[in-house]
Amino acid sequence: MLTLPQFLKPGHLSQLNDFFPPERRRRLLVSIAFFSLFVAAFQAYDDVSRKNRALSDALATRNPSLAHITDVSDNWYRVQPTDDVINVLAPPATIVLPSGFVRGKIVTVKDRNGKALEQHITVRAEGGRIITLPEIVIATSYGSFSFLWDGKEWTLH
Repeated sequence: MLTLPQFLKPGHLSQLNDFFPPERRRRLLVSIAFFSLFVAAFQAYDDVSRKNRALSDALATRNPSLAHITDVSDNWYRVQPTDDVINVLAPPATIVLPSGFVRGKIVTVKDRNGKALEQHITVRAEGGRIITLPEIVIATSYGSFSFLWDGKEWTLH
């Protein structure tokens, strides 16, 4: 951060009389005033720019803290448009992927507690298929699959 020179601080302005004639002193003070305003404006702009860049970077990288995570303990759950990650807490469970999402929507279904080896998690596409399969089964502990809606059908991502 820029600070004023020592001779411009209170109590030191009288020293300008010793170094500069009155006309040069007035021009110097006006120049310093404009410079101070410029510095203050630049620092305010830089602070806003830094915050905008941080927000833009967070959105561009899809920071995990921005993902909507849904914990599911029911035996049946229909994915909502706001869901990004489905954590299945108590398999067996059936997760239904509806059609009609925004193209490019990605949904991840995960075995959160590591119980899918004994009790499977089934993922089905509502009114369609996932690739060419009627369903995908998660049958490994802590397993997960990510699904992508391409505008026509769900595919593995």
